Amino acid sequence: MRWAWSLPWQRRRSAPGPRGGRDPRRRGDPVPAHDIPVWIGAYKKRMLALTGEIGDGWLPTIEYLPDGVDSLPGLNARIDEAAVAAGRSPGDVRRLMNFMNVRFSATGRGLLDGPVDQWVEQLASLALEHGVTAYLIGGDVVATTPGDG
Repeated sequence: MRWAWSLPWQRRRSAPGPRGGRDPRRRGDPVPAHDIPVWIGAYKKRMLALTGEIGDGWLPTIEYLPDGVDSLPGLNARIDEAAVAAGRSPGDVRRLMNFMNVRFSATGRGLLDGPVDQWVEQLASLALEHGVTAYLIGGDVVATTPGDG
């Protein structure tokens, strides 16, 4: 992964990559018109450190976090420590979150499983308490009223 950040047109480094590191502009290859952020879905200590060192964003899936939302303070701290050690601001690493098992329902049953007001409160809490600034919500279409789905 470090090699991806060492490509000649990246803003971070200009070290050669495994294919010789030739500048694609000299070969006529297309070059991105802007930086392409790389978001890393890391969970383990070394990948979290790499995320803090060189990543543009951290994009885990909530269902894969060992303790769900309660995992966020410790995992965010690892990313922040690695960012600081690499001479970066922890704010350079955007925090995002995938959700796969969600649904609207009349009563609250858990994270993003309940009425709209509960969703708003939970998403606001993730933003304000844990710095999550974007949410990617996926999963199967589940009928919530007759005729839906």
